[in-house]
Amino acid sequence: MSGPAWTADGREILFSAGSFMSDSLWRVTVDGSNKPQRMASLGDGLDYPAISHQGTRLAYKRESFDFNIWRVKVPEPNDKTGPARAKGTPFIASTRLEFSPRYSPDGKRIAFTSGRSSQAGSSEIWLCDSDGSNQQQVTSLGADAAYPSWSPDGASIAFNSTAEGNMVVYVIGVNGGKPRRVTPDARDNNAPSAFPNWSRDGKWIYFTSNRSGEGQVWKVPAQGGKAVQVTKNGGQSGLESIDGKFLYYAKGSDPNSIWKVPVNGGQETQITQSLVSTKDFEVVDRGIYFIPARSARNIPSSSIQFFNFDTGRVMSIATTEKEAAFGLTISPDGRWILYTQHDQSVASELMLVENFR
Repeated sequence: MSGPAWTADGREILFSAGSFMSDSLWRVTVDGSNKPQRMASLGDGLDYPAISHQGTRLAYKRESFDFNIWRVKVPEPNDKTGPARAKGTPFIASTRLEFSPRYSPDGKRIAFTSGRSSQAGSSEIWLCDSDGSNQQQVTSLGADAAYPSWSPDGASIAFNSTAEGNMVVYVIGVNGGKPRRVTPDARDNNAPSAFPNWSRDGKWIYFTSNRSGEGQVWKVPAQGGKAVQVTKNGGQSGLESIDGKFLYYAKGSDPNSIWKVPVNGGQETQITQSLVSTKDFEVVDRGIYFIPARSARNIPSSSIQFFNFDTGRVMSIATTEKEAAFGLTISPDGRWILYTQHDQSVASELMLVENFR
């Protein structure tokens, strides 16, 4: 929430609240006699309402942007056009936000986050076939649901949601149904129980939380139970190695470096320099695909890069038309990359409503 404003008669309060980058303006009676009402006619992306002293004018900030999911083919090693020249094409798009795609373990389906189904601007988890067809909604929480992660058997999806206020991790079957909460409490504030990822054996779900006082990677039994802290010196977005022996995670401020630690505990090791955004990397057997952070030195943020475990070198895989962020996934056969592209960058405008009532 942000920007509470009193109406001139003192009977109502206006405020901004909602989903990830799709806030709306709401009004609520001071005596609590009615539930908050969304001011739907004004649209989404609204923030910081202010009402004139006479009460007849309403001002607010409006932001517009559009994220969509794009796809690019991983260049073959002998491709003469050069990896840096590979460019993506639109894959999953709408007038709302589409982001955080994840391939299923068998590569036949894709889970992603979409805001297309909500009148209040909140995002939900969706599924589609690997070619982008047969798109269908999985969750219907009416609150932010984002960052899906497949169980190793492909039967369930973990995701984070604000359905209970603060963000927590849930699991839902691929055919829908009632989500099951797996994180044990909602004590988190600025670094919530977010960015879930399954262990390779399907027994644990890793997530990011500040319940210890700072952002760390934790894990919780997939069936629910007591959360166990994994990182000790900061960490986000934990991903196990393909063999399940190590946990890779982002650490630091944007840009983050990538670190690893044995899943059963031990000494943490830095793998890369400060290159990557929090959620925009994926671990494969040969290395790490990642989208560089804006502030990464000597690497364009409008690109996809690959860090090779054997050589320790970074090579360019593809160029994106615009800035990319909020999700990256590699098909199990290593042929395709899905990423989130900012097709319309954030633009802010100051809006005024005359004769406000």
